[in-house]
Amino acid sequence: MALVPRVLEARGLDAALEIQARFKQSNFAHMVNILDIIFKDEIGHVKSATNGFVPMPTKKN
Repeated sequence: MALVPRVLEARGLDAALEIQARFKQSNFAHMVNILDIIFKDEIGHVKSATNGFVPMPTKKN
């Protein structure tokens, strides 16, 4: 279950650059800066989620 949000966050990163390109050519060019902030924030989210999936060392009894 925890993998789903990580995948969605990563997919948002994949789509962000294409969406920004479309906004650059529209009447909503100011959205490019807003999307850039969101894009940078999403990188942190994906990084945190990825680090959470690193296998933990097992304890030997």
